[in-house]
This record gives sequence, C-alpha cells and structure tokens, in this order.
Amino acid sequence: MGRSKKNFTREQLDEAYSQMTVYSDVLSQVFFKDEPEITTHILRIILNMPDLSVTQVKVQEEINNPFGHSVRFDVLATDSQNNFYNIEIQNANSPNLLRRADYYGAAIKMKHLKKKADYLKMPKAFVIFIVKDGMYCEGLPVNRILMRDDAQKIYDVGTQIYFVNGQLQDDTPLGKLMHDFACNDPSQMRDPVMAKHFRGAIQRKKNMDAIQMKLYNSAVADGMEKGLKKGRKEGRKEGREEGRKEGREEGNISAQCKIVEHMHSVGMDEQEIVRCSGVSAEVVAKILRGIYK
Repeated sequence: MGRSKKNFTREQLDEAYSQMTVYSDVLSQVFFKDEPEITTHILRIILNMPDLSVTQVKVQEEINNPFGHSVRFDVLATDSQNNFYNIEIQNANSPNLLRRADYYGAAIKMKHLKKKADYLKMPKAFVIFIVKDGMYCEGLPVNRILMRDDAQKIYDVGTQIYFVNGQLQDDTPLGKLMHDFACNDPSQMRDPVMAKHFRGAIQRKKNMDAIQMKLYNSAVADGMEKGLKKGRKEGRKEGREEGRKEGREEGNISAQCKIVEHMHSVGMDEQEIVRCSGVSAEVVAKILRGIYK
C-alpha cells in the first residue's frame, strides 16, 4: 500500500524543493498561508493600489453551497475596508476561466452580505487570475473586466476580474513579479520582497515535511511494537510472525493516516496529497472518508 518511506528522504525532498515555484500548488499554499504582508505587496502591484492593506489571508477557503456548486479559493484575502480579493494561480490552459471568475465573485458576495443588510453594504469582490500562459490577457500585462454600459461608463458594482499575464516578464514591477512567480531560485528573483518570502516559504515547507517524516517513522515503529506484543502474547512462533506482519501493516496504515490527515489539515486537496505523499489514490480516499483510522 503506497510507497516506502524512502520517498521521504531529505535528498529527495531537497530535489523536489529545488524545482518548486510559486505556481506549484503545494508551495503556493505555504507561500500565501496567513501572510498578509506578501499578499499586500503582490496585490498593490497587480491592482495598482499603493495604499491597499491586507488584514487577513486564507488558503483553500471553501464556500459550501447546499443547493448548488460549491467553491474553493486558492487564496482569499480581506483588506481593512472589508473588501475581498481572491487570487487564483492558474498553471494550465482552461477555457472556462471567465465564467469561473464571475461565479467566484458572486459566491463571495453571497456569503459575506449579511442577512437583511442593504445592498449598499455589499462588499467589493476582486477575482485575480495569475495566468501562467497569458490566456484571457489579450497580450496585456493585466486585462481588467469590469461592468460598463453601452456608453462605456464603468460602474463600481459587480465582480472586478483581473487576468494577469505570466508571460510578460519585463523590468516593470509587475514584470519582475511575474518573473519571480515562475522562478525556482530566490537568488535569481528580481523583487527582493518576493525573494525573501520565497526563501521563508521553502523553509516552512521543509519543516512541515520533516514533521511528516517523523510521524511516519513513529507510526511504523509503534505498529511494529504492537505486532511484537501480539506475537508474544500468543506465545507461538507463527503467532509472533503473524504479529510482526500485522504490526507492519498496521504501522504502515497508521503512518499513512497521519501523513494524509496532516496534509489535509494544512489545506491540501485529495489530488495534491496523492501526488506529494506517495500514498495511493485509493488509500487516500479511504483515509479522508474515515474508512481507515
């Protein structure tokens, strides 16, 4: 079941870290998680709002809709004026981004306009897709989609949608930012704020994985000890062998449960857990559904 703990050696983890960028799903969650400072810096550049101040940041925030389609945001930030900023990191080409952006903005406003509140109290929603291949950007650094009438008058209502072009990496602040999103070496980054925070995110990710390795080894050892005790209690050779076998299996399952549950607790979804943990998709699904405990 799953891969061996050799997949969690420091050498292999270091190799994986060396390939990660902010576009990497697992690292982006660590990069933005509970980090108002870097989120403020990025949004100020993209939106050209130098006075913007982010007060709260959540990753993998969910809005559940019992009557229809639920959503999960890569990053959801709030500013000091109670406006909401959804940042989505888009690696792959997708034809439905505009519809998704519109729906995400509607979901934010639906949840955060309080019951019986006047529509004037509706929070502003900004949905920002940082698009690696530049789709929907029309060759521009940032392509804004706003509500306007036939006379081209822009209205300060509706979701404000921004598509940010990851392909344009010039010497402007935004171009430097897009370069750094795709860069895996902080020493080569052009924005010093990004470089500093990227180093910190990599270190936090390493610390998280070190905890996972410790949990795995501890669980395997615990399972082996339980198996040996079971074999001694039965007092027969075959009992001891069977106990060792069951102990190894139990330890392996216990280790996988701890790793999967830990990854899920920090906001990783099922596919990301399968990709990063080495645990099979079938086992991950059973653990998350409570079949294995």
